[in-house]
Amino acid sequence: MGVRVPPFAFFLTRSFPSSPPGGGPTAHETRHDLVKVNVIEQPACRRVLEIEVPAEDIDRHREDIVDEYRKSITLPGFRKGKAPREIVRARIAETLQEEILKRAIPAAYQEAVTESQVHPASDPQVQDLQYK
Repeated sequence: MGVRVPPFAFFLTRSFPSSPPGGGPTAHETRHDLVKVNVIEQPACRRVLEIEVPAEDIDRHREDIVDEYRKSITLPGFRKGKAPREIVRARIAETLQEEILKRAIPAAYQEAVTESQVHPASDPQVQDLQYK
């Protein structure tokens, strides 16, 4: 009786298994350069985190969302799950940006908090969001 956990379930942080010959991250070094974070201290123990998410992360979220919709959407002339990505992307254009932000903001915030070693006392307030 018990729970069996597959061996890959323990790798929850982003780490590199070995260092390349020309340098780079060493073994098991966690990568924190995925988002750019600027911490601005304000009075009353407040901090403002200015977070910049790389375009590659946004593109990855976009493609993941399109793939999820592609599996379930039914379009005339195509079998279920076989519609081209471009057509699916055009069909879900109005909800795509919202879905991207729902995924990218929490992931970027969590990574920024970890990187800047800030310990939040309350939930964040998202302000001045620029999506380009």
